[in-house]
Amino acid sequence: MSGRKATSKKVGIYDLIEDGDLAGVQRAVHKDPDLLNAMVSSRNHTPLLWALEVCKNSGAQPAIAQWLVDRGANLNLQTKNGWTALMLACRYDQTDTARLLIKRGAKLDLQADDGLTALMIACACAQPGMAYMLIRRGAKLDLQNNNARTALMFACRLNKPGVAQELIKQGAKLDLQADDGLTALTIACACVQPDTAEMLIGRGVKLNLQENLGWTALMAACRYNQPDTAQILIGLGAKLNMQNSNGWTALLFACRYDQPDTAQALIEDGAKLDLQNNDGWTALMFACRYDQPDTAQALIEGGAKLDLQNNDGWTALMFACRYGQPDTAQMLIERDAKLDLQQTDGWTPLMYACRYGQTDTAQMLVKRDAKLDLQTNDGVTALMFACRRDKPDTAKLLIECGAKLDPQAEDGWTALMYACRYNQPDTAEMLIECGAKLDLQNSSGSTALMIACACTQPDTAQMLLQHDADFDLQNKNGWTALMLACQFDQIDTAQILVERDAKLDLQNNNGWTALMFATRYNQPDMARMIIERGAKLDLQDNHGWTALMLACQPPFAWHHSEEGLLRCIELCFAAGADLDLKNNKERDALWVAKYFHRADAVAFLEFATASEVARVLLGRLRQPRSFVVAFYEEGLLTKRACSVLQDSDLRGMGVTPSLKRRIILNEFSSNADQVSRESLPRCASRRLVRVARRISGLYQYDAFLTHDWGKGGANHEVVRSVNAKLRHADTNTWFDGERLRGDIVQQITHGIENSRKVVVFITERYMHKLETEGNDYCRDEFMTAVRIHTPARMITVVLEPAMLDQSLWRGPLQFSLGGHLYIDFTTPAKHEENFSFLLSRINS
Repeated sequence: MSGRKATSKKVGIYDLIEDGDLAGVQRAVHKDPDLLNAMVSSRNHTPLLWALEVCKNSGAQPAIAQWLVDRGANLNLQTKNGWTALMLACRYDQTDTARLLIKRGAKLDLQADDGLTALMIACACAQPGMAYMLIRRGAKLDLQNNNARTALMFACRLNKPGVAQELIKQGAKLDLQADDGLTALTIACACVQPDTAEMLIGRGVKLNLQENLGWTALMAACRYNQPDTAQILIGLGAKLNMQNSNGWTALLFACRYDQPDTAQALIEDGAKLDLQNNDGWTALMFACRYDQPDTAQALIEGGAKLDLQNNDGWTALMFACRYGQPDTAQMLIERDAKLDLQQTDGWTPLMYACRYGQTDTAQMLVKRDAKLDLQTNDGVTALMFACRRDKPDTAKLLIECGAKLDPQAEDGWTALMYACRYNQPDTAEMLIECGAKLDLQNSSGSTALMIACACTQPDTAQMLLQHDADFDLQNKNGWTALMLACQFDQIDTAQILVERDAKLDLQNNNGWTALMFATRYNQPDMARMIIERGAKLDLQDNHGWTALMLACQPPFAWHHSEEGLLRCIELCFAAGADLDLKNNKERDALWVAKYFHRADAVAFLEFATASEVARVLLGRLRQPRSFVVAFYEEGLLTKRACSVLQDSDLRGMGVTPSLKRRIILNEFSSNADQVSRESLPRCASRRLVRVARRISGLYQYDAFLTHDWGKGGANHEVVRSVNAKLRHADTNTWFDGERLRGDIVQQITHGIENSRKVVVFITERYMHKLETEGNDYCRDEFMTAVRIHTPARMITVVLEPAMLDQSLWRGPLQFSLGGHLYIDFTTPAKHEENFSFLLSRINS
């Protein structure tokens, strides 16, 4: 109702009223009496109307309104929407002003453009005091607004039974209907006003009037949880079986909306039990669907038809089985409900019981001879549904009662396949022992064995193999069980397959072999087993890739580490893989490793193909490739490093023939005078590796540690403690607290160039420093590390919990390391838990 200011002549009093300036208003009216009834807004507000409109803002406006009334303002002028001063006073609870307006002769029954009167507004806005005053002053009670609503209807909407009672006492018409057909009684029932509804009923209101959609007061009481009102209506003879435009009856509402007492009263009073709404639902269906066992029992005992079907073909028994109502289901079964009706998708009650784990209900159905082998429109049987649930007893019951084991659904799935897919080893065992066919294939060509391998069910897979499942079948994509076992890390299953002479070199439609899956999916133990059984190393897929090339790619995110992939590369090399093979784009394994920044793979392949040590071992000494791998793993990368070798070292590396050991020692002993063996502690093999690498000049430090100092040096202290633990673990680090001397930039560059790995300790401050354009040592360290080592040789350690969410990373940090595996050091407990992993990453 608020309005914009009118012409500038009226602006002054408009603002004075809005500001609550009574004295200013008085001066303005004294100065220009015409302002008293002037229109001061574009919505035709007079000063009086405007004062009442803005009284909701509190302040002095009520006093202004009363002064204007006393001054002789016209009380019955209306705004552009037809509102009067009395209506506004009723709307904004200005009782004193309303009383004054009435006393001074304001018209009570003027109607706004939408037909509202002051009395309707008082009733609609829950102003009982205002409503009483208007009623007692003689306001017309039965005027209707543009929607034919009356004051009584408005009063019935709100929890103010006193107002409705007063209207009724004063003779308001009870059975008038609004344009939508609603009556005061229907509104009271729908708006949960039981006192008002009972008062209307007591005054003899018509009980069975229907609004435009067919609703009656009884339906509304049942829908909106008004049991007392419903009981009264039933007792006074309200019609029980009327249906609204959607076919709903009072009983249907009571059963749908959990009104057991009301439903019982309706049943006892003779309500028809089998009326169906437009969707075909009956009261019994609703009781079964919405867990109303007492109501369902009353309906059944009252003779409700048990086998009616709704528009989707559902029966009451289906609902009881689907929604876990075993007692109700038992009642229906014992009353001879039809057990084998199918809904529109072909489901039966038994299928629902099996699918939703209702073992007791399923048992009752089976004992009553429910058909076991009916199929849904998709071809699924009750046994298949039982195999999807962790309810082996249900499946056992069906099997023992003669359910067919091998029907196939539309997509070709069998009960055994479902048991393999949904981790039901006991059920799978029963099916196998009872003679289920093991080698049926679904529409994708997959067998139960393939599904067990793909879904990581090793026990079931091994059981299938023990019962002679065909392990070399291929699905439509060419996959075999062995390929799936290799991809999904099922080493025990793979071992059985290999021992049973599964074909190792079958290729899928993309040309992949089992070995390719093992090497690509970081399964070195699997790869070793397959290689040792004679798998062909140099088969190429449709793009020309070999198992070795696939291992040169980055690891999948969930494999965390490149270590397994490097081991696969070493295994392929040691077994004789051709390093010179090229894929369809003329790229060999070394090119692939370089392209994907696999520094570990590049280092090994370059050592194996170009190092002097490898040339000596393979050429001059004619040793097997496995020796090259062993020397690489022990860090003996140069002849100078090899000069520290002793006979015990070679024995530890697996060189058992003494003659071979002497030949190797003699070959490398020419460099012995350059290195003092006495200076090298003879301890664990891994320590020998590190010492030998440093002597060889390959690198000076194992790891460069880059970090932000943090507030008060807090981060620096954390990194200092990590550095101390690394040093204690015989890891040679570059840490600024120990190494930084002289020219800082030169020292940083030297440290990074001479470190094998770079460990980046991530905090929010560190990330912000990387984004700065000016000189900052953190940024210098990070960008130098990226340039020299590439992200593949950088290890990310997160120090702050907020930075665990990589979606928050920005700038160079996100660009270079976003998506890479990080190590969680956010708490002292995480330090302890993950330190060994950090150490292994540095030494890998």
